[in-house]
Amino acid sequence: MSVEDHKRALRAYFTAIGLGDRAAMRALVTDDLVWVVPRSAPPPFGGVHRGADRVIDMMAGAVAQAFLPGTQQTEWTAMVGEGDVLMAEARMRARAAHGEYDNHYCFVVVFRGDRIAEIREHVDTITAAHFFAPGSAGGGET
Repeated sequence: MSVEDHKRALRAYFTAIGLGDRAAMRALVTDDLVWVVPRSAPPPFGGVHRGADRVIDMMAGAVAQAFLPGTQQTEWTAMVGEGDVLMAEARMRARAAHGEYDNHYCFVVVFRGDRIAEIREHVDTITAAHFFAPGSAGGGET
């Protein structure tokens, strides 16, 4: 796959997350998908998660539980790649009953063939904690 193909696949994956389309997500990843999230992220997200079904359940579940349907928007501000590795910077926004989510991300995505094999997420975990786990360690109402 070309870097442009990787970019299209990553965009499609995040569109599918926002729509809660698990089948579309599953079609874009390897069976042994790995998702690495900073350890400082609110539980249960911080750490390394393995297996496509588990990762998809966690990602799609978080969006479905936290955001009003159809409000998640991912704005890709930069994408660069070399070989099977793509680095992508994004701003993610969404609405929830308790407020607006607005956070910045950087993803390092490793492809195997035409599928995503690993997603290493770098995110402002304090902003995420304030939104996803208010009152938790590092979180709290804003």
